[in-house]
Amino acid sequence: MASTISITCPECDKQLKASSDLLGKKIRCKGCGATFAARAPGGKSAADEEEAKPKGKPGKPGDKKPAAKAKPSAVSDDEDNNPYGMTEEYLGRRCPDCAEALDDEQVLCLNCGYNTLTRERSRTRKVRDITGMDIFLHLLPGILCALGVLGLIGFDLWFIFQITPESFGDVWYDFIGSKALKIWISIIVLFIVSLLSRFAVRRLVFHYMPAEVEEKMEHKPK
Repeated sequence: MASTISITCPECDKQLKASSDLLGKKIRCKGCGATFAARAPGGKSAADEEEAKPKGKPGKPGDKKPAAKAKPSAVSDDEDNNPYGMTEEYLGRRCPDCAEALDDEQVLCLNCGYNTLTRERSRTRKVRDITGMDIFLHLLPGILCALGVLGLIGFDLWFIFQITPESFGDVWYDFIGSKALKIWISIIVLFIVSLLSRFAVRRLVFHYMPAEVEEKMEHKPK
């Protein structure tokens, strides 16, 4: 089993820890970036011993081809052994929706559109244009209620002043012209008029514009 040895960089004298299997191979220093052959402390590398041997003439039988150079391998020190360590620490405000960093006085997140005051996220809406027909159809119930109010008031006044018991003659339903019935009909008419007039005022005065109609957005393929 390979053991761990300490290797000193000849350029910056930094101590690197590496496996003993890397002896004689080219490695790169993490501190200064220099490339050198790995050597044991106080000893020579296998590459130095190979260079010290006399080389045979090319073409003769029995000559061995020089070994291919190994690719340089980066040896990391103790600080790089933990790839999940903290690289940046931020203690300021963050967006509650996407955790994006926010300034101290920033209200709207520029990343997701979240508003920190209203606690709502902005979104893109597509609304249809309001036409004259839309406005007319929106005001039509209020107009009908106003006409109904005028009609009921006119009917009540006509019934009070024009209808009498003598208008029907000597019949069983001559009680229609009595004062008691006129009072009850007037109360009912006034109650209905109050409801219709309230709706007409709200529709024709305070809410005379129709609400926006949101349409479904179609996402075109890129």
